[in-house]
Amino acid sequence: MRTLTGAREPGARFTDTVGVLTSWAGGELSVTRRDGRTVRLAEADLVAGKVVPPTPARRRGVPAAGVRELTLVAARGWCGPDVEEVGGWLARACGGWTRRANSAVPLEEASLGRGAPDLDRLGAWFAARGLPASLQVTTGADGSGELLAAELAERGWGAGGHST
Repeated sequence: MRTLTGAREPGARFTDTVGVLTSWAGGELSVTRRDGRTVRLAEADLVAGKVVPPTPARRRGVPAAGVRELTLVAARGWCGPDVEEVGGWLARACGGWTRRANSAVPLEEASLGRGAPDLDRLGAWFAARGLPASLQVTTGADGSGELLAAELAERGWGAGGHST
């Protein structure tokens, strides 16, 4: 609410009161502020009022989602027209357009450890679509894909690209 302060003469000053309008009766407005105090304003001094949306909640501490969860969300956003679960991996094909949309992402935590990927099944899935097998392995922040990346390197798989 914006109200006049002092006398009503040229150059009069205004003040704002922010809160929830809890009553408006008998020529008086009651506004309850965030700190719980109620401010009473004379209706005759009211100049303007408007709805102010509530302050959005602030996130603090640990993010709501970790690297693995965000990777899965991104995978669903970059999914191609051909998507299938293959041995705990989300395999995606999009006719060769973009490496990300033509790769597989681990769906389960178990798919990240040593000995986890069934490379033969994944390779056959991609080969049936005329594509080279490509796996998206996220390493770094929480270290979840480090063992898998090491095992893939031992098996002769190379890093086709890196992104940050």
